[in-house]
Amino acid sequence: MVRDNGRGMARPSATPVSRPALRTVVSTGTGLSAMRERGHLLNGHLTVGSTPGEGTRVSLLIPRHTRRGSRAT
Repeated sequence: MVRDNGRGMARPSATPVSRPALRTVVSTGTGLSAMRERGHLLNGHLTVGSTPGEGTRVSLLIPRHTRRGSRAT
């Protein structure tokens, strides 16, 4: 789990901001989706929680396996 106490992230609005002057972070927007895809490939689960002004929590849980490929208990 990664947690910070920074600005946090607001949920995306239905209408994207079309004024480039309001954008302060340059991003391709693929970071979290790439983590989610990689986690899925390993039977994992990505959870992202964020509150504006309070920070963000990102957790990627990947199950451990025994040598024969069955899940550890």
